[in-house]
Amino acid sequence: MDPNRLTQKTQEALHDAQTKALRYGHTEVDTDHLLLALLEQPEGLIPAPCSRARDVDTGSLRRGARARAGGPAEC
Repeated sequence: MDPNRLTQKTQEALHDAQTKALRYGHTEVDTDHLLLALLEQPEGLIPAPCSRARDVDTGSLRRGARARAGGPAEC
């Protein structure tokens, strides 16, 4: 994978996912870390449409992703 071909937001999400994995004491980045990073991007691919949908609780999504990634339920 050539990181130079990724969008800026994608590069940021991958970097944030790696940071989260390290912070949680993991040696590998997995899909849970990436999902959490994507959910926490304010103007990213996931939060923007979810914030417009009235029946989506993005806080619950973040808490669930954080727990699956091995992090604290609340931050």
